[in-house]
Amino acid sequence: MAYSVVGIVNMGLSRIGVKRIAALTENSEQAIAANAVLEYIRDEVLEAKDWRFAKTRVALAQNAIAPVYGYDYAYTLPTDFLRLCFRKDVDPSFYPSGAYATAWTADELTIRARNYYYIVEALADGTKCIFTDYDNTDYDLYITYIRKVTDPSKYSPSFVNCFADRIAAELATYLTEGRQKFVDRMTIYKDTLKTADEINRSLDYVNETGNNDWLKAGR
Repeated sequence: MAYSVVGIVNMGLSRIGVKRIAALTENSEQAIAANAVLEYIRDEVLEAKDWRFAKTRVALAQNAIAPVYGYDYAYTLPTDFLRLCFRKDVDPSFYPSGAYATAWTADELTIRARNYYYIVEALADGTKCIFTDYDNTDYDLYITYIRKVTDPSKYSPSFVNCFADRIAAELATYLTEGRQKFVDRMTIYKDTLKTADEINRSLDYVNETGNNDWLKAGR
């Protein structure tokens, strides 16, 4: 089935015992309250984990304006950028293509014995960028990032569950006048996030180095 925003909102409303809505445009207390927070909550939940449906890789263009000090270059981030993906030893979130990397940490790449630190900041005009000393003249600079996804048909089941729990928590105090219900729903939301993260991680290939005795157990 294709997920819908109304369906996700109704999941959240049901979890706090509040009447469901037929449309976000209706003149009901529930719809008005949901509309006021929906985009903020969606982006917060998207930002929380490396959701596979929101994870993408792009080459960045160098901005004509350089940072005022500290770094040589600024690379403009996509308009749908939420954050860099979590770094992995075999898959950093920041990587110059074609260049031989010998090591990396969360905010540094070592290429041909030279260290390239980087940070995410904004230029004076508000343009969000990656600042670094790496020059992309010879090789592109790539990032893996979490993007803002507004189409609910792209969402995974575990994300939908987390999104609904977070909406429930946000609307609990306003619609039920119960502060404790907000606290309880936030606890549940954090638990569903952990479960979703485990599902997310299970999609990665892991090269096991142990023996394969477990394969024989089911025979």
